[in-house]
Amino acid sequence: MADDEDRVTMPFKFVTGFDARFPNQNQTKHCWQNYVDYHKCILAKGEDFKPCRQVHAP
Repeated sequence: MADDEDRVTMPFKFVTGFDARFPNQNQTKHCWQNYVDYHKCILAKGEDFKPCRQVHAP
């Protein structure tokens, strides 16, 4: 039993690398940037400015 008490569990961090087979995964960064760009455009040009709608998803 003394051996069990001496063991310490270390945290394990597993990070998945980029895989070109799944290009649609983890689009959070792109989605956030589109959100920011849309709102910047609306604030700068107004809601009636049509090119702002290209960034906004319907």
